[in-house]
Amino acid sequence: MIKAFKLAASFANPLEPVNRSVTSQSPHYFLTASTVLSLLTGMLVASCSGSRGNDAANTHRTIDGIMVACIAYKADCGVFPPEQPGLRALIDSPGTSAWQGPYLHGEIPGDAWGNAFKYSIVNGNPVIESAGPDGKFATPDDITGAKANR
Repeated sequence: MIKAFKLAASFANPLEPVNRSVTSQSPHYFLTASTVLSLLTGMLVASCSGSRGNDAANTHRTIDGIMVACIAYKADCGVFPPEQPGLRALIDSPGTSAWQGPYLHGEIPGDAWGNAFKYSIVNGNPVIESAGPDGKFATPDDITGAKANR
């Protein structure tokens, strides 16, 4: 009985981080990991949905995932990605020493209709826009993501 207790006591506490060096070296590790998981989840949902009626919802989810990546970028660098290079700064370092990305893996996702997003900074906050189903910006079917006020 005592032997079994000693064996059980020798296992690590499941609530303790296994590798303390990862969490101490990168305080934004979990934010970056959650960013990637959120984006991948959104992309998976978008790719599994065969209904055209869900295209706008899928585009909103993709924009939300990109916005989370922008917030993680700001947590590391102190500012949102600049308009130039734009969303590319989430994948490739723009030369900022505090950059700890990539914040998105692979390529920058497009909207549900295969169009690239438009990225801008308005009043210090990122705005991510889709041209919508007609593929033209500044028309009523455009989809704009929520602004990150952080």
